[in-house]
Amino acid sequence: MRKGFSLVELLVSIFIGLIALLIVNMNLNKVYKFYSSQVKELSAKVAIHRFFLLLTADLFKAGYNVKDKEACVFDSGSSCLILKYVDYTKPGCLDKSFGDPNCSYVVKYCFKNKNIQRAVDKGADGDFKLSSIFDGKILQVKKFDADVDKSKKYVFIDINYEIPSLHKEYKYKFVGFCPNLD
Repeated sequence: MRKGFSLVELLVSIFIGLIALLIVNMNLNKVYKFYSSQVKELSAKVAIHRFFLLLTADLFKAGYNVKDKEACVFDSGSSCLILKYVDYTKPGCLDKSFGDPNCSYVVKYCFKNKNIQRAVDKGADGDFKLSSIFDGKILQVKKFDADVDKSKKYVFIDINYEIPSLHKEYKYKFVGFCPNLD
């Protein structure tokens, strides 16, 4: 009558168990990498979506009570989309003209350092507050271009961006409407 396992039987069962653990570990790594890449891709898409929501709000106001023909222009030399408007959503600003220090805004969206920076000049006095739109760890902008069609009141925007950790490039096209352009 035998009691227990022989050394050979124990070694074989340990070896088989290690192979099973290795296979499970490899599959878990694949699932983790897939999940991680999906989260990074989704984070970039959410960031782009939030950017276009902000831009849409500014485009919709662009040109409101502005007599200047340059209420919405893209300066290709500086890669900046420049918008001028009176913020009619603020109390007391509905009937104000551009130049009123409490209601007038100049907003610039500029492509710099693999990012889009939003510069806001409240009061249109040349004092801009600058902020970057995107976190460079989430996405890096490769191209920002715009075309303004004043006759149809549309702004066409092209953005190419990359998710740095995935080394994957994306292209995004956007059409914004500017109802106040003349």
